[in-house]
Amino acid sequence: MAIIKSTFGKMKGKVGNLVLYDGPNGETLCRSNGHMTGKKTEKQKRHFEAFGTLMRLGIFLRAVIRVGFPGEKRFPAGVRGFVRANVNTAVEVEKIKPEKKVSAQKQAPKEFRGRVDFARLQVADGSLGAPEGVRAEVDAATQTVRFSWQGMELESPCRFRDDRLYGVVVSLNERAISRVFPIGTRGESGDREVSVESEYIRVEHAAVYVFATSADGKKASPSVYLDNTKKH
Repeated sequence: MAIIKSTFGKMKGKVGNLVLYDGPNGETLCRSNGHMTGKKTEKQKRHFEAFGTLMRLGIFLRAVIRVGFPGEKRFPAGVRGFVRANVNTAVEVEKIKPEKKVSAQKQAPKEFRGRVDFARLQVADGSLGAPEGVRAEVDAATQTVRFSWQGMELESPCRFRDDRLYGVVVSLNERAISRVFPIGTRGESGDREVSVESEYIRVEHAAVYVFATSADGKKASPSVYLDNTKKH
């Protein structure tokens, strides 16, 4: 059983082989269903495993998701938006035993394994335009990440000078522990160094992202994976 904090919003029902239900103190609890009712096709099982993989990942990314998915028409708030944004693009589902035929009776996790492609993962998404020209430098010796960008002079319908910028660091180990940092605004050039103080995250083995929200936090942009990160 896992506990999903209520910052994801109220959630009930089944998601793949996971069951979500209300717990005490406004918590949403998550447990395995234990079985899959009816016969399931390979396509259905792959989809269920992708959903389950993202639900489990969302538990570790809840601080980021709370900011990056505030709730818009395309993507609901919290983990529901996170799953919808990534289920068809960011999870690679593979058979555990490729030589064996798929059994209609077995649970999806018994036959399939989901792997997250962190370079394609969206830790935020919404109607705003994605940040442009942001760079990140990772320093393994000091466990810091330096974000830098040029301020935007002209606004557009989906990019505003007072939009807030956030940097994100996600560990790539089994527990994808994350940190999210407010680093500045689009309208002003910035150079912000953040310290990642965690025994579970090593910046040299982490994925780094940036995304924007509106000044009031009610809208978000897609996140950008910073593959131009320099490692020292």
